Amino acid sequence: MFENFPVKVVDPLPSRIDPCPIVQAVFEVRFTTKTPWAQLPGRVAGLLGDHYTGQELPLFALPDQFKQQIPGSVHLPQYQFHSDQFVVNVGPQMIGLGVQTMQYPGWNVVHEELSTFLRSVIDDGFMEEGARLGVRYSDFFEFNIFEHIDLEIAVNGAPINDKDRQFTTVFQEGPMTIRLVLINGAIMENSHGPRRGSVLDIDVAFGPLDFELHAEVLEQRFTEAHDVIKKLFFGLVNADLLNDHKPEYA
Repeated sequence: MFENFPVKVVDPLPSRIDPCPIVQAVFEVRFTTKTPWAQLPGRVAGLLGDHYTGQELPLFALPDQFKQQIPGSVHLPQYQFHSDQFVVNVGPQMIGLGVQTMQYPGWNVVHEELSTFLRSVIDDGFMEEGARLGVRYSDFFEFNIFEHIDLEIAVNGAPINDKDRQFTTVFQEGPMTIRLVLINGAIMENSHGPRRGSVLDIDVAFGPLDFELHAEVLEQRFTEAHDVIKKLFFGLVNADLLNDHKPEYA
């Protein structure tokens, strides 16, 4: 499956694991537009309906001269809508659907909401050209992730006994650019307070030549990216971690 990052092939893949480690899942499109930023939040609000509530994010209130000094600020969310399960982030040249933190409902539920969301956004027509399509999943574990994955970091053939570690790699698979980040010593806030552990973060992106602004194409690309992230995750974690998370198979 992965020519440039040779993890093991897991077949069949689990349909879910328990406890679910996913703390963030985001599906984002960056674009160019002729629609003024001041009009976008209102237009998106009309597309989402009453079950989403809107709020300004901190960047929204900054004067334009300060925003212009922030690299890539047009691709950062400035307004957010949220429902019980999902959030929609909007910026001058970006829009994305995300899952409420630590409330991942499963791919079938996400896919259904994503499909409805994409059709509404595409039908409105405020996006002129696509610039980037990306999917990002972040997982959190309350242990050292480097002890539970099939990846070794060594010096002269000997393992490193470091306290905190961060590993980042970016590789290409077909039209997809894949960024894998592993961090131990991370702090995550949950209902029980702050927790120390590890983050496994995977971002998959398509460039502007590899997707079109049609709902069916976007849905297909998002699904492909999700499937690649799932295969990479299960190809990377070892058998002990998988067994401890009670895998279920459809």
